Amino acid sequence: MILDSISKLDRKSVKEALRGLTHVQIIGEIFANNNLIRGEKDTLISFIASLTQTVVMSGLPAKEAYELEDSLIQAIELRPTLPLFTEVIQEIVWIFYNQLLDHRKKAVSSISERTSNYIQNHIREKITLSGISSALNTPKQTLNKAFEAKYSITINQYIRNKKICKAKELLRANILNLEDISKFLSFSSKSYFVQTFRQITGFTPKNFQRKNNNTI
Repeated sequence: MILDSISKLDRKSVKEALRGLTHVQIIGEIFANNNLIRGEKDTLISFIASLTQTVVMSGLPAKEAYELEDSLIQAIELRPTLPLFTEVIQEIVWIFYNQLLDHRKKAVSSISERTSNYIQNHIREKITLSGISSALNTPKQTLNKAFEAKYSITINQYIRNKKICKAKELLRANILNLEDISKFLSFSSKSYFVQTFRQITGFTPKNFQRKNNNTI
């Protein structure tokens, strides 16, 4: 239950599984009194190995996971005695949980930022989710999930918003007409550009331009 909950990063389930440990006499039933400390250490080391395998299979880089495993095993071996056994297990579990959680957060942030940068750098082109997926070598489902987690909107919504932001700049500059702006930003047609602009801003491009010029 603990390993499964960690792989899913289900904090509530981890807590429930750990609460169950306080009602189980893990060590006393297995090891003789004269070998209790060694038995506890061996059990913890075995458990750490299982946790390491779990987080690696859940996406934590192997190098990072095995470095964590080595440091925890070394810390256990160097201690002449251990505090309450179940407390040590809980501490170790949350160390692995937080390590995997931090990695997932960084991974989501990295993918989202790379997606955002791609959109900014290709704003004049017809940008598709398939094109981004291919360019970043990341599945579309992963891109969408990571992007929405960071920005709270879909990638397609973000693309539309960024194109309209660029359109506003061009309208303020008052150099290109609506047809040219539509083509410049790779809208399928002038009418679709006008429709999208109005949906996002509440104004038609001409009304926005007129309002902007009056403000100036």
